[in-house]
Amino acid sequence: MAEIIISIEELQGKLERLSKVLENKTPLLRRIANTMQNVTEESFQSQASPFGEKWKPNSPRTIQKKQGNKILIKSGLLSQSFTQKITNNSAQIGTNKQYAAIHQFGGKAGRGKRVTIPARPFMPINKNGEIPKDLGERLEGEVVDYLKNI
Repeated sequence: MAEIIISIEELQGKLERLSKVLENKTPLLRRIANTMQNVTEESFQSQASPFGEKWKPNSPRTIQKKQGNKILIKSGLLSQSFTQKITNNSAQIGTNKQYAAIHQFGGKAGRGKRVTIPARPFMPINKNGEIPKDLGERLEGEVVDYLKNI
């Protein structure tokens, strides 16, 4: 049977280093934001939500030949607009494109709200505030990896 022996002094030293490093959580939160942004950008490549649901195809009238018939990629402005905001206590990703919400959640758009836009979620959060299980595991792995290197 293998044993791990650690002295109280060694444990105290590790806990003190951990406490000091976590005073500034920005490096860890930046890793988390990068992972969330990568998942969001992967949605545009896979043409599916971060939960694995395939996006509804474009109607024949709106197919964009220029971009290889990719959904939500007419000019690339939306897919390339994601930015991060990191504070010492939070990591956020988002976009400044006003039309992002209608594509994320779906709904009526256009003049007189006569066009129905299907939901094509690309952000890694659903309407219930849940994130995909595999993203949760990736984020947990980022935290564990970060803490191991302290």
